[in-house]
Amino acid sequence: MYVFVIAQKVTIQQKIRGNVKNVEAPDVLKVNCIVEGPLTSRILKTLEGCERIDGHLRIGTTFKYEELKVLESVKIVSEYIEIVKQDFWDLKFLKNLQIIEGRKLLNMKWVLAIFECDNLIELNLNSLKLIETGSVIIKNNHRLCYVETVDWESIIQSKGDHGKLNLRSEGNRDRKLC
Repeated sequence: MYVFVIAQKVTIQQKIRGNVKNVEAPDVLKVNCIVEGPLTSRILKTLEGCERIDGHLRIGTTFKYEELKVLESVKIVSEYIEIVKQDFWDLKFLKNLQIIEGRKLLNMKWVLAIFECDNLIELNLNSLKLIETGSVIIKNNHRLCYVETVDWESIIQSKGDHGKLNLRSEGNRDRKLC
């Protein structure tokens, strides 16, 4: 597992007494982190402040919810996200996630896989606007409600056979019980 953090100061043009000058923008930092392999607690700590993950997020080890809050700054994941057998109630630690590009897919199909998270009640992926390539599977999360209320049609760009939406949602809580 390798994590590389690339921090880049943003340069802006500032006009001082009629002269245009390039200066570093104060307190503006764009951070790109490269992640290969499943997350560990040690690696997770290095991701604080990352806005873009070049690679994937595989959350398969049981983490404390507080540990995952370092992912709150993530806006883009270039490959896929896999969340398996976790104990948390929601995915608010990904509250700023906007785009999953799907450059590499889990099992050559899945760009977002959430399954067997028995305490998961709600997704809270409110900022998610675009899944460029790949399919979504949300399966066997027995307490998870309202998966179908997400506008997956506008988020998932790639379509399956006969233009069908690339979404598989099953084994989650019955809508009537939510």
